[in-house]
Amino acid sequence: IVSEGSRNERAGLTLTSSVAPGLELRLSTETVVMPQPDHPFVQYAEMAPELARRGQQLKVLEHRPSRVAGVDGIDGRISLTDEDGRTTRRYLWFHAGAPARSEDPALSIHAEAPEALHDALDAAWTMVLQTFKRLPQDA
Repeated sequence: IVSEGSRNERAGLTLTSSVAPGLELRLSTETVVMPQPDHPFVQYAEMAPELARRGQQLKVLEHRPSRVAGVDGIDGRISLTDEDGRTTRRYLWFHAGAPARSEDPALSIHAEAPEALHDALDAAWTMVLQTFKRLPQDA
């Protein structure tokens, strides 16, 4: 497949586990007209008071700069407990990309699992971040 640079390129992949139902990994890339100024989880943190009013609890577990596959991004991790007491962990590594440059698209790596699977989630997250590669790579 040969792709010419444009402003509307988008690709995504979702992986689920038959061994650990509820564990999901999503990877996506998109050429952006304008990069998003903040990590998407910043919006969650801003919603925390409203979530609390609805009986939900949000905890920011991590929010730090992180380099993946030679690309600078932000690694964000949260746990969200719903009004029924079910807790889900959500992890997102995010690179905003450069405006209208297909060689520097927005990248996101997202993982999610119920709290009971947090060990499997952590293992999958570490493996994905350590082995993720952008292609083509410089020789």
